Amino acid sequence: MKTLSAALYYRAAADLGEGPVWDAGTLYWVDITGKAIFAKREDAAQAKHYPVGVEVGSLVLWQDDRVVLATGSGFQSFDLSTGKREPWPNPEEGLADNRFNDGKCDPRGRFVAGTMNRHGVAAQGALYSLNHDRRARRIFGPVSCSNGLAWTEAGTTLYYIDTPSRVVRAFAYELDTGELSAERVVIAIPKGHGSPDGMTIDRAGNLWIGLWDGWAVECWSPSSGQGLARIEVPAARVTSCTFGGAGFDTLFITTARTGLDERALAGQELAGSVFTAHPGASGWAPVHFAG
Repeated sequence: MKTLSAALYYRAAADLGEGPVWDAGTLYWVDITGKAIFAKREDAAQAKHYPVGVEVGSLVLWQDDRVVLATGSGFQSFDLSTGKREPWPNPEEGLADNRFNDGKCDPRGRFVAGTMNRHGVAAQGALYSLNHDRRARRIFGPVSCSNGLAWTEAGTTLYYIDTPSRVVRAFAYELDTGELSAERVVIAIPKGHGSPDGMTIDRAGNLWIGLWDGWAVECWSPSSGQGLARIEVPAARVTSCTFGGAGFDTLFITTARTGLDERALAGQELAGSVFTAHPGASGWAPVHFAG
């Protein structure tokens, strides 16, 4: 693999930084267990901090200052200008030990997000689709730690990570209905590379995967199953990445510090920060929720 190094973009101490989204000159990301959203304009020295009051697994953009969240209590909307949060459907209302994790909008503006058990119990989660009418339905499962999602440019293939499986699955994706079919494994992450977490796709169709306890983002080809490039990050718990910047050719990388003791943190003072790299690839603008 070609090897690059990431640079610090924004120094933070997020407990569980995740879910970066770039839109109109602003990078948004969440601190899941810190129960907060961050937003940093490219021309600002400091990020804005929005306390949410509930675990925020992921966010997608919606209308004006409003975003839609996948949280510890189901789907919710949040107004960044007022701090008002509105509960939407919670498809796992009876599963008190579960919470939502990674999520993104599909090419038609549905919010697809998955769940996991807070205590690491296997096979307790699932993948859900929130439709434009705010109705949520289960589209895949069971899973243990629902994580990275990415669609091809045409939108007819969904790539998906359930972290403990250490593989990237591909599904045929029906754009009109959001249904999945033809499941297959396209990438297997070797032991010693860390565990696959969040991911994004570039315009060539390659996948950039954050590696939890792997100190890196790696680029893999879903057509050949081969690793192509590695971006080393000065934090072990790399959680996710997305393309942004004016040409969508900057890779923004989120990290975490949760579960690290003082000794471990002494060797990675920037854990929980956001990093960038310029890997010679570019990605796509995010899709907004269409509800």
